[in-house]
Amino acid sequence: MSNRAVAAYDRGLMPAGKIAQALRSEGFRVNGAWVKENFTAREWHHTSSKFNETEFFDLDQVLAEIAANREKFETSAAEFAANAKARKDTGEIIADVVVTEWRRVAINHFGKLANRKFLHHLTAVKVSPAGATMWNIPGWGRIKNVVVTPVSPVELKRRARSAAAKKAAATRVLRAAAAATVAKISAPAPLLLIARSPRSVATTESAERRAEAIKMKLYGANVCDYSAARPQPVRRAIWELALAVATGAMMFETAVSKTGDLLAGQEAA
Repeated sequence: MSNRAVAAYDRGLMPAGKIAQALRSEGFRVNGAWVKENFTAREWHHTSSKFNETEFFDLDQVLAEIAANREKFETSAAEFAANAKARKDTGEIIADVVVTEWRRVAINHFGKLANRKFLHHLTAVKVSPAGATMWNIPGWGRIKNVVVTPVSPVELKRRARSAAAKKAAATRVLRAAAAATVAKISAPAPLLLIARSPRSVATTESAERRAEAIKMKLYGANVCDYSAARPQPVRRAIWELALAVATGAMMFETAVSKTGDLLAGQEAA
């Protein structure tokens, strides 16, 4: 508890729960939630080891307001008690729940710890009241500091249809991608792709070794020594032709003819 919270207690201020306890001697069977609904807090301070932000109320001010309009507050307290009983008799409901959890976590690289708030969102879970302000939450037990939003059967059906539609759409996308991949694998590799980027096709080390031998055969078939093909682009193009033959994308005879064209073009240049 902070020093300011201690000072607030000394001035007669107190949290809503303490105010509710004091009002029971006046005949009001209420709790802190009712106090928060009907009266205005004077201040708020950090309390407990988790430094919760707690509202503080002035008991004298609350008693003065009740004395000025007691009938109104008695009616409100009776309605609150009736609603609490009805809520308790409700039993299990389907609801979206937001659970507030405080944890001590490291906030810097020196390992300093501090309390931090985490919100957990639970969708369409079965919950049941456990008093005026507490709920039984699956996996959490009997807790408070939760926000419960009931979900109607119509909304549940709408969510189920939406989830089914999203799943069907995702399945269609996956099937289309799989079909495109199969078609791409099944189609023969175009010569242009091989010529521009021989590494972009699935070549193995053994195929490259075969390409080296085929390259020399291409030179020999055209009665040309490797050193005669001076320009680097010509050498590269002949290597790509050899690789195409090695990977089965081109017939050897076709590669021989194209190699001759490349060498002839070099001589003409």
